[in-house]
Amino acid sequence: MKVKFKLAADSKVMKKFLLSIFLLLFTCSVSAQNQVADNDNSATKKLAAESKKEVEEYVTRLATNPKDAAAYSNQAEINLELKNYKEAIADYNLAIKYNSLDIDAYYNRGLARIIIGDYGGASADMSAVIKAKPQDADAFFNRALAKMNMYNARAAIQDFDIVLEIDAHYIEAYYYRGLMKLQTRNNKGACQDWQKAATYDERAANMLKKHCQ
Repeated sequence: MKVKFKLAADSKVMKKFLLSIFLLLFTCSVSAQNQVADNDNSATKKLAAESKKEVEEYVTRLATNPKDAAAYSNQAEINLELKNYKEAIADYNLAIKYNSLDIDAYYNRGLARIIIGDYGGASADMSAVIKAKPQDADAFFNRALAKMNMYNARAAIQDFDIVLEIDAHYIEAYYYRGLMKLQTRNNKGACQDWQKAATYDERAANMLKKHCQ
């Protein structure tokens, strides 16, 4: 099983997303909230049970072959799904140790590192992906997020530039590049980016109203 997870956001963005979900649920009726909670708990328990079974299978497999890179990678994917990010990183470390050509392992480890705040490690992982796949817009985007969180706005802008060269419709890149341009006092450039994203991204529309009138 090969999975390339897509999580183009840092931990702060994720927290805002989760908060928005909470606020949305809060506006629903109490009965609806309870139903959602029951369904969510049921799904979580089902996932945990299925994951436990899969992990047990990989433990057995690794006991037989402790250098099985694919088993470590698959186990890491389970930990990512369960939001056990540090455990996922540990598994990806071993997957890469025994198969240094597993580009998805570098990518997914980089995402997990962004979430836990290891931005330097995340940037290094995305650089490894970019070296192997120089047209991977998601890798450039996530490396830009890592650089952004390391307070390196100009380096982040460079990566966002490449994202948009590869994919001119990458709306998130316009929004975040706009933020970095504003930080570097390029207000005109920031407004131009938010203008391109505003139709599809409410955050960009709000920034446009706030800074570009």
